[in-house]
Amino acid sequence: MWKEAAEAAQSCIDIKRKFGGGWLELGLAELGKNNRTRAKKHFEEARKDRDWRKMAERKIDEINNPSKYEK
Repeated sequence: MWKEAAEAAQSCIDIKRKFGGGWLELGLAELGKNNRTRAKKHFEEARKDRDWRKMAERKIDEINNPSKYEK
């Protein structure tokens, strides 16, 4: 499941490299695979797109401060 999500997100990025939504989705797929380091890198790319900045910053913060978001 995560592999297909990552492939779909990658195809978006291949079409438009600066599309933050594609980077965000790629980061979410990496989080799903429990790869926080790669996810954070993708969220940082998503952050460059002002339309996706807030969401990307939230995800970066969730990685940096997991205890803050525990339920």
